[in-house]
Amino acid sequence: MEREVEDLGQKQIYEVGFHLNPALSEEKLSGEVTGLRSAIERSGGVIIAEEFPQPRPLSHIIIKAIGRERRRFASVFFGWMKFEAERTAAAALKEYLDKSENFLRYLIVKTVRESTMGSHRAVFARGRPAGRRDESADKTPRPKMSEEEIDKTIEKLVIE
Repeated sequence: MEREVEDLGQKQIYEVGFHLNPALSEEKLSGEVTGLRSAIERSGGVIIAEEFPQPRPLSHIIIKAIGRERRRFASVFFGWMKFEAERTAAAALKEYLDKSENFLRYLIVKTVRESTMGSHRAVFARGRPAGRRDESADKTPRPKMSEEEIDKTIEKLVIE
């Protein structure tokens, strides 16, 4: 109980990742991001880093009730913000995001300040992750090494 009381006044680092409606115009998209920034700052939060929402295809369909209609989304605008705030700010941010029809999904997590860098997805080519070798394309036979040859090679590589 004492720990909970202590934690209420201390600041924590949070990150919010979010999916926005892909039908938004550029102007409305900017307005939603500005609204999110304002909601964080109104709660006493300070933005540390962010990535403006970019269009992304989804691996599964998101269904969201907007008004009286259930809409299906196969792509979204995905963005994120990292901020420092008190615990009460996360609850206020959740309330803001729940009220908005344009935020389809979101996730608020506690994190650390040091890991602030943009996450980049692997680029896929012909169904394979980038950087991954196609074993079937390498037709050259590899020479077999004996254990003795392997040991000699390792000894050459080891710096004493």
